[in-house]
Amino acid sequence: MASQIEAYLSPAVLANKNSIARTIQTISVILLIASVLAGVVTAFDRNWDAARALAILILPLIATLWLSRQGQASTAVFLLAVSLLMLSTILATLGQGIHDVTNFVYPGILLVSSLVLNKRAFFMLTALALIAIGWLVLGAMFGLFAPRPHAVGALSDLLIVSVILITTAFCVYLLSDNLQQSLRQANEQMLERQQAERALRESQTRLQLIFDHAFDGISVYEENVERGDRRLVDCNARYAEIAGRSKEALLAMGNTLPIQKDIGNLLNRAEFLERLNQGVYMGRFSWLRPDGRDNVIEYAAVPRHLDDRLLVIGVDHDITARVQAAQEREAMIKALEAKNSELERFTYTVSHDLKSPLITIAGFVGFLEQDALAGNVERVREDVI
Repeated sequence: MASQIEAYLSPAVLANKNSIARTIQTISVILLIASVLAGVVTAFDRNWDAARALAILILPLIATLWLSRQGQASTAVFLLAVSLLMLSTILATLGQGIHDVTNFVYPGILLVSSLVLNKRAFFMLTALALIAIGWLVLGAMFGLFAPRPHAVGALSDLLIVSVILITTAFCVYLLSDNLQQSLRQANEQMLERQQAERALRESQTRLQLIFDHAFDGISVYEENVERGDRRLVDCNARYAEIAGRSKEALLAMGNTLPIQKDIGNLLNRAEFLERLNQGVYMGRFSWLRPDGRDNVIEYAAVPRHLDDRLLVIGVDHDITARVQAAQEREAMIKALEAKNSELERFTYTVSHDLKSPLITIAGFVGFLEQDALAGNVERVREDVI
């Protein structure tokens, strides 16, 4: 209940609420002391009605002090303002009516409340002040009460006027000081916000430059699990270049699955989404380009949840040249293996063809050696010739 009343009376933005609450505490203590002193003085003047009215003010002041300590600054100010309005009206009714010195409290109350309360509460207090003034004027006119005649003055009047002026001045000073502090804090916060916005713009510019001029294609897709489709949200120029289409055409198309040919390990879309929820997903595909050129794209997909939307950020790298180089290398390796096999067969054939004459020569040399050892010179000569 207290929080609802506080929200009803508080302005949209109440800067330094804790400081204002401390200020209200100080004002409540001062008014408590002043009320006790004023009650004592009015009792010495035998103005018992005024003394009782001042005694009644003590309860609202205690309540105001308690509310301010609970941080309910707006409720405390409103209660204090209403209490002072009622007290001033009662004292004026018991005193000199519309000409009573306590009527000085009205503009001070409205001035202070305008700095703390919202328009609704301020208009309510203004209406109460007008009703009080109307009572003091019309009530005296129709004889509902009889104002006291003008007097030279009394010590109680001096004390009451002094308390009103000092309290009003103190309230205005403290609240205006809080207002100035709030303005300084607002200026500092505005400067900090401007610096943060400037840093954010610079960061966004750098990220946009990286996004636009990255060597790899970058895309952002929104995945609709319920409908089972996807929509291209944004992409950079390199992504469109790899796809062989303009960025505008891809964005207008939205769902690019019909022009993408899977050549990786992706079996179906349901499996893709399931594996995507586990983290980064990597695979390969090829664009069905209008120019008919085949390309091989290696991509990494990263899921990101934005509120209730599932966004997939993809980074595509064109590995067509690498795949072609690997294919050419594989073909060369196979060609070399075939050449090696052919060379082995040739070596075997040559070795076999050379081996037979060498055996014959080795046998003939053996016969020569035998004839030579036997001293058959004539046989050796015949064999050599």
